[in-house]
Amino acid sequence: MKDFFKTIISDKPILISVCVLAVISLICAIYFLIALNPSDLQVSIKYTEFGAEHVYSAHWTYMLSFAGFCIMLSTIHMAILYKLYKMKGRRFALFFGWCSVFLVIAAFAMLYRIINIAGRN
Repeated sequence: MKDFFKTIISDKPILISVCVLAVISLICAIYFLIALNPSDLQVSIKYTEFGAEHVYSAHWTYMLSFAGFCIMLSTIHMAILYKLYKMKGRRFALFFGWCSVFLVIAAFAMLYRIINIAGRN
């Protein structure tokens, strides 16, 4: 961990991408934790053309995994970014860092829609 922080702090563009990734992931996780409405109702969690039922339902606690997804995505991508920085260099790691930021933003947009649909049930 010491080596990770030394490496990240010494390179400003990498530090900025890591900070943006961490902040956006935390905002995403906090939003999903606040937006959940606990109830006894089942919420729609999955739609598929395959299978007997097209819409599958589960308990509302299933949607807690959305917040966990944001945190895990951030954590794993920071570890990959560090490994890429060590193996492939700064440019490749910086590209991966910003792609990770856009991935979290895209995941937030998709999960936001899912939360809104599930909240209507």
